[in-house]
Amino acid sequence: MVQVVEIHQLNHEATQRYFEAIVPELREVVTEIREIRTESQRILEHLFGRQENGES
Repeated sequence: MVQVVEIHQLNHEATQRYFEAIVPELREVVTEIREIRTESQRILEHLFGRQENGES
């Protein structure tokens, strides 16, 4: 039983390190996605907003 707990603890620690390493990268990806979404929205508003206002 002690060996099972030790193995579980080692696995937990490895998983924790993995998440600690990947979380900053995921936050960066989320930031980039938001920036792309914002830019896409601006482009769509520029393209289609002009048509809705009767402009060419």
